[in-house]
Amino acid sequence: MLPAIPRSRSSVASHQAKKLQTARRSPSTAQSVSKTHADLGNQRRIPLPTQTICRELLKEGHVRSYIDFFRMVELNASEFNPPAEALHELKQLLTVGEDSQRSGDHRLIYESRKNIAGYFRSLGKFDIAMTYYKEALDRARLISNDRNVEIEATRNIGDVLESDGLALEASDMYEQSRMLARDQNNTEAEILAAKHLVDVRMKIARQQEKNGVYSDAIAHYMHCIRILQESNPDEETLNDLNYRLGSAFRRNGDIPTAIEYLETFLEKVRKYGDNVKEALAQEVLASCYESTGDLSLATQYLQNFLTLSSAEPAQRSAQARACHHLGILFNRMGDYDVAVQYFERHYEIACGIAGNEATEEGRGVAVDAGMRKIESSKEERSEADATPAVESPKPVEQEMAKPLNVGVAQVQLGISRANAHMDQFLRVVKDERKVGILLQWKATHSFDLFAQSEDRSTPDGQT
Repeated sequence: MLPAIPRSRSSVASHQAKKLQTARRSPSTAQSVSKTHADLGNQRRIPLPTQTICRELLKEGHVRSYIDFFRMVELNASEFNPPAEALHELKQLLTVGEDSQRSGDHRLIYESRKNIAGYFRSLGKFDIAMTYYKEALDRARLISNDRNVEIEATRNIGDVLESDGLALEASDMYEQSRMLARDQNNTEAEILAAKHLVDVRMKIARQQEKNGVYSDAIAHYMHCIRILQESNPDEETLNDLNYRLGSAFRRNGDIPTAIEYLETFLEKVRKYGDNVKEALAQEVLASCYESTGDLSLATQYLQNFLTLSSAEPAQRSAQARACHHLGILFNRMGDYDVAVQYFERHYEIACGIAGNEATEEGRGVAVDAGMRKIESSKEERSEADATPAVESPKPVEQEMAKPLNVGVAQVQLGISRANAHMDQFLRVVKDERKVGILLQWKATHSFDLFAQSEDRSTPDGQT
């Protein structure tokens, strides 16, 4: 900045007098906003709580707060319309902010800006919140004797970016916060930033999986493992990443690598005694081994899944589908008797689920005779009933994702029973002594049916 031009003593005195007179009057900005206030009042009625707070702010000498409050509440009334209690809270936050600004204390200014940002974030006004969080970060960087404030400020910006759906930008801020915390040997802050960073990276990776970009999802999951190993060695989260990586590698067609990660995941969840996750691992591994052509191992994992999930009522749909797929696998292996057992179990579970649904839908429905009517069960069930986190178009998952259908289950059971008796039928056909008997029975049965049909179609009294 250029130095001020020297003034004569008389001109300096005159200037100071003018300054004093200006100070006694309201600042020009306040006059401008007051005029806007008056103009707005002429156009429409300003709510009483707003008028009251504006007057209080001016009486207290909080001109800057008055300007900010009026601009937020009145000039943006269509977008910002909080309840009266929230308006008083905003007034308090703005006045504290103005007082801290006058004090020149960097820490007080930082806290006031952070609190105002939190207020707007709680109302879902992320753009306004971001403005104040950035001001808070700028002020935090001026607090040279405490870098932990900057760590918090950086993480706060990541939080609001994540809340606003900007995951990649949030990830960058969390990484900055984590590295600052490492530099300051602040273990607690480093762990917190790492947790946020891993959470947002996993969100990005899951979205990449949904979009079918499995290689990018794998890269994000790998990055998460590196972060956890460096900053927050959380064994449970690390193991969950084994499952995520196994699933992503399977969808990407790398079955051997998928099996390696999934087997590691399975081994660790067994140690934790987590039956739900163990069942999930068994189910996905079944898909992997079926893809390799190892049907025997695939059936073994699916049977393990049934055993583990049998005590979980919420898994009834998944159990039915597992039974159905086991029936298909045993049919493919030529073990028709075992296939029938699983198709029968599938049919029983499907009927039970359909019956429960019909009962729930039929409650409270009265008929004229006072009897209650049970609505017929839905033919198709929503995919939301399928086992969570199993989303692959691979053999087992493809089967497990199908909605339950009692009619299909019944037909499949009939086909499997026919397969089971096929050998007996073929033995009869191959035996020349029995073929004649079979054909005679068939012909007689057909003629009997034809005669019955003719009798029903002939009018009474006609020959």
